[in-house]
This record gives sequence, C-alpha cells and structure tokens, in this order.
Amino acid sequence: MSGLRIVAFALIVLGVIALAYQGITYTKREKVLEVGPLTATKESKETIPLPPIVGGVAFGLPAVLMGFLLAYDGSTGMAVLLAVLLGLSSGAELQIAAYMSSRYLGMKNYGLLFGAIVGLLALALGIGPMIMGAVFDHFGSYRLAFIAGIPLSLTASLLLFSFGGEEVRLASRQAEPRPV
Repeated sequence: MSGLRIVAFALIVLGVIALAYQGITYTKREKVLEVGPLTATKESKETIPLPPIVGGVAFGLPAVLMGFLLAYDGSTGMAVLLAVLLGLSSGAELQIAAYMSSRYLGMKNYGLLFGAIVGLLALALGIGPMIMGAVFDHFGSYRLAFIAGIPLSLTASLLLFSFGGEEVRLASRQAEPRPV
C-alpha cells in the first residue's frame, strides 16, 4: 500500500472519529484544600472540541497549499501533494460550514443563517478565480495573489480554532414553538 493511500485512509478514520465523538474528553484534577496530611481534590471533565480543530485545519490548508505553490519546482511529486492538499481543503468547506453552523448558531434560524453562509461561500468561489485572473493579467504571475491569500487563509483558520466550547451553550437553543 502506498504512503499516499495510508495517509488518505488515516484521514478518513480520523474524520469519522471526530464526527462520532465530537471531542476528546479528559479528567482534570486540582487541589482545592490541603490541611496537614489531608488533601481535598476536585475532578472536572474537560473537552477539546474536534469540529473547530478539523475546521481550522481544513481552512488552514490553503495557506500551506499557496506556500507550496510559491515554491513549486515543476516536479510530479509536488504536483500530487498539491492536488491532495487542494482536494482536502476545498472538499471540506461546505460540510464544515453546515456542521458548525448547526452547532454554534443553533437551530432557531438555521435555514436563514446557513443560507447566508452558503451564499457568501458561493460568492467567494465565483469572485476568487476572477481576482486571480486579474492578478495574473496585471502582474504576469499568481505570486502576489498567493502572498495575499496566505494571511487570509490563516485568519480564517484561527477564527475557527477560537470557537472552543461554546457549542454546548449555543446548540442548546432549539427552535421555540410558535403560538398558533
């Protein structure tokens, strides 16, 4: 089995685990009282939410992709790596948006909010190639567009990493029944 297939299989397994468990839970102990030889501790469960981490990685991959494109040497191996990175990052955007908007924005106005997110994503996917083409036509290279795109991609990634544990509080807001 080739190395690329092993990596692809590992990513699929990690994705399924992330969706099934929605986070890594661990127990944290801290000392709350110590009197002589007696010690009282408090246990609390902490969760590292995986959806923001998976989303942050997926939205950060284009920055890595653009960095590699800046250093592209024309080799077949690097072309395959770039194609894999592009597929991983672009294939996850809509699914991450659907999952995270349902968890973090609640279900009360899900249709409106998710529709707005998809509309903005479609607008960006439509305007992006035109901007890239204009940059190439003006400068004769995509280099400036990649240099500008790296911080934008990293900013999107950092914003997703910042979501943290708000999921439980916001997701508990369900659609309220309307009086008839």
